[in-house]
Amino acid sequence: MRSLNGLRWFAITTICLAAAGLVACLLTNADADEKIYKLEYKLKKGTAFGMKTTIERKSVREMMGNEIKSTTMDIVVYDAKVTEAKGGTATIEVTYEDRSHETDDPQVQLDVDFSSLLGKTVQFSVTSLGELSEFAGFDALPELAISGGQTHGESQYINELKEFFIRLSEDKIAVGETWSYTEEFNEPVEGGGAKVVVDYTYTLAEVAEKNGHDCLKLTGESTTKVTGKGVEQGMEYTITLGGKGSETAWFAYKRGMLLETETVSFLEGAVVAEDVGFEMPMRNDYTSKRTFALK
Repeated sequence: MRSLNGLRWFAITTICLAAAGLVACLLTNADADEKIYKLEYKLKKGTAFGMKTTIERKSVREMMGNEIKSTTMDIVVYDAKVTEAKGGTATIEVTYEDRSHETDDPQVQLDVDFSSLLGKTVQFSVTSLGELSEFAGFDALPELAISGGQTHGESQYINELKEFFIRLSEDKIAVGETWSYTEEFNEPVEGGGAKVVVDYTYTLAEVAEKNGHDCLKLTGESTTKVTGKGVEQGMEYTITLGGKGSETAWFAYKRGMLLETETVSFLEGAVVAEDVGFEMPMRNDYTSKRTFALK
């Protein structure tokens, strides 16, 4: 009986230990799922990294009863370095290393020479939450002819860099939680300007490894509205566009820096000149990828 009782005691103890282990495991998993993260850009002085963006635009527009399709590819490569970091704000110096612009648009066959841009250096500040300001040197960058009399200048250079930094949540968040913000900026159009308003909502989707870094996977949704007016060849026109986008981003939270973002979006609407009864419907579909090479 002693032997039997000993076996019973051993069996009961084993079951209790297993149950305790199961409870501990469940508690651990619950803690992991409910872990709170503080998302911050942690850019220390002397930190160096590469930045690259690739944007493909597929465009369809109707003009005089004809449908015109085209594909345009833009690639920009920067070399970046943090020259100062103080009070949660970092000053970043970027140098243009490479740039290309290719299109098969039958109405825009223009070879763009970027040689005057390459090697130029500008700087800006970014807070720990991803707010950019104090842009310096952009007014000295060359204005480049892109298409249809349009030029690529100071405001476009700045807006391109703003798109690299997601605005992070002000509050600590857990997996499954969201935060939102709105960006507004102006873009020049032929003979005038357009206001762009983008509403973003991001979700902390999961914790995972990416390129050897412990990362937070962020998923985003955006809604864009564009309204503007201008004058071309004496003809006044308005432009109204709207669209949506989705994004996946990988944030290396221990390093405090983004690794990669991929975005798919579209804009559609029309350019209208009421005085002459002209309307040109259009739609642009974008696929973009931005990467950071941390050194």
